[in-house]
Amino acid sequence: MRKLNEIEADEYLRRGESYVRSGNHKNAIVALTKAIELRGHDRLEDYFLRSGAYFCDKNFPCAIKDLTKLIELRNTEIGDDYVWRGRAYFETKNVNKAISDLTRVIELDDGKAYAGYFWRGTVYLTLMKFDEAISDLTKAIELEGGKDAEYYSRRGTAYLGNQDFENAIGDLTKAIELSDAGAATNYMSRGVAHYKNENYGEAVNDFTKTIEIGDNEKLYAYTWRGKANRESKNYDAAIKDLTNAIILSGRKNADLYYERAMAYEFSGDKMHALKDMFAASKINHDKPNGYNDFLARTYGIVDS
Repeated sequence: MRKLNEIEADEYLRRGESYVRSGNHKNAIVALTKAIELRGHDRLEDYFLRSGAYFCDKNFPCAIKDLTKLIELRNTEIGDDYVWRGRAYFETKNVNKAISDLTRVIELDDGKAYAGYFWRGTVYLTLMKFDEAISDLTKAIELEGGKDAEYYSRRGTAYLGNQDFENAIGDLTKAIELSDAGAATNYMSRGVAHYKNENYGEAVNDFTKTIEIGDNEKLYAYTWRGKANRESKNYDAAIKDLTNAIILSGRKNADLYYERAMAYEFSGDKMHALKDMFAASKINHDKPNGYNDFLARTYGIVDS
């Protein structure tokens, strides 16, 4: 009976492996779970495949359980196991355990240290620990060979968070040169770096490129391009961009009305500026920054 169960378990294992290769992760999980149940003893390959299927299916708690079992079953620790479990912990927002696992990858130094540094740097980036993120991502780039655009993209984002705009621009430019993947986000981030560095013309160019090639970034690109055009004293373009941003936001973002009000004011259109300030105050209830200053500056009114 045990031998028959083993044969049947192997069949489910092969079936699960086929599902994994075809990207049918839910069926893979079912087949591999059946293999584990039938086998009656732990087999490394079952848990290895099922952990991957759980991860790809975004069932991270179950992926963590299988990866923990996998680590227990191995005779020798393997960095790749800790990479995936660290990433699964990161996805479940258990950042301390993620950092611990990714640090272990680096300690093992079995050819996966670059991944340990990359993902630990990514965790630090989300925690806004920019110095630590830059340090880890720099090491990851050195070990990986500087061929992956995403490494430069994330370090560029960390530089941006650290207000190091020149290095941010350099890294994001490198990311754009290396790959079209994620280009809209990279143009958007580089545009922000140019804006913060007061290179408004370059910022407008990058935000324009973002609008051309991106979908999810359009709201932010119109907003930032509007601000950059306003700083360049191109007020008509600024008003047009910020109007597009207001429409994309569903007309529910007080800050966008405030930004457009500033463009109207600087262009000399005080009436439309006041209307936008009033619209912003209705959305927020708490009046946006500058509302009372605007009334006092323009009309000599102090609103209480």
